[in-house]
Amino acid sequence: MKKILIVSRDITQKLDGGTLVSKRNERLLQSIGFETSRFIVPIPSLLTRINNVIFSQSYGSTNALMKSFRNKLREQFDYIFFDGSIYGGYLKFASQLGFKTICFYHNVESEYYRQKAEQTGSWTDKLMVPYIRYNEDISTRYSDGRITLNVRDSQLLISQYGKGADIVIPTSLPGRDIKSMYSSKSQENNSTKYLLFVGSNFFANYDGLNRFIYEIASKISWKIKVVGNINEAFLNAKGIPENIEFVGRVDSLDYYYINASAVIAPIYSGSGLKTKTVEAIGYGKTVIGFSEAFEGIDFEDYPGSCVCVASDSDFINKINELNPNQFYNEMSEKLFNEKLSDEAQIDFLSAFFKSLEDEQNY
Repeated sequence: MKKILIVSRDITQKLDGGTLVSKRNERLLQSIGFETSRFIVPIPSLLTRINNVIFSQSYGSTNALMKSFRNKLREQFDYIFFDGSIYGGYLKFASQLGFKTICFYHNVESEYYRQKAEQTGSWTDKLMVPYIRYNEDISTRYSDGRITLNVRDSQLLISQYGKGADIVIPTSLPGRDIKSMYSSKSQENNSTKYLLFVGSNFFANYDGLNRFIYEIASKISWKIKVVGNINEAFLNAKGIPENIEFVGRVDSLDYYYINASAVIAPIYSGSGLKTKTVEAIGYGKTVIGFSEAFEGIDFEDYPGSCVCVASDSDFINKINELNPNQFYNEMSEKLFNEKLSDEAQIDFLSAFFKSLEDEQNY
């Protein structure tokens, strides 16, 4: 059995979109026959971050961690899989030792950090932009294979670093028996029909939800439930419309998804592919959102699954057209099964590694 080392953050510490994709990556690698091992790059201290930026080091790099990484590479691995493009120094080091390296791009991180700095105005965020670009450039130049979540990110890599993706694999989740989930759970009564927003507290979610709350929510008759720690960003917000309910963190999303008439995705900034959009489609929901929410999702052949709007007024009109009693969207389930499930991605990933082996043997 071939062995692959995954270099990543600690995926047990947070349950966000990036973590779901990281776990997906490991599942797919195991599904195509790899024995996986993981090398964790911990969240660095402030002092470590300062040193990383000043001395142009890889993200989270310390002497002790590099020594540990060097020792880990003494094991026999067929590939080193970097779960993110911010580990440039580690990737270059592994490449120079002769290892086959793969870089997986959750985002084009330089673009993500640029947007974040623009939104926050923080000088520390602004300093991170060239630093991240430096590491991402190294990752792109020294990797033997590059994987992005959508075509747009691949094109952005070409424009910034001169190399694009070797393969595009969208965010995916394990398949599930959606119909049985609906048959085993009862919907709420007609007086409490609602739209659902699910998300963590980061800038793109905040920007999108903030726009929805103040520009759209007061103009629709629906109740909106907001689930996830994004509620922390609105704890002191003023003028929240009465039809907004902040639920916060929950142990399971099943109830909230299944009983929602539709899911809203008012996301208009960010990079990569929105995991929460895929998650909502995976629950068989109609999703209404701005185009950014659907970037990288080929929904055109699945009418009614994804409703892409171009303006706030368009958002309002599409919401008003919803059937409050349609909880399950068959087209969404079809889209998920055919395009966004793990099972739909396995063959693509397997073919990618076969092409790398063919190049090596050529």
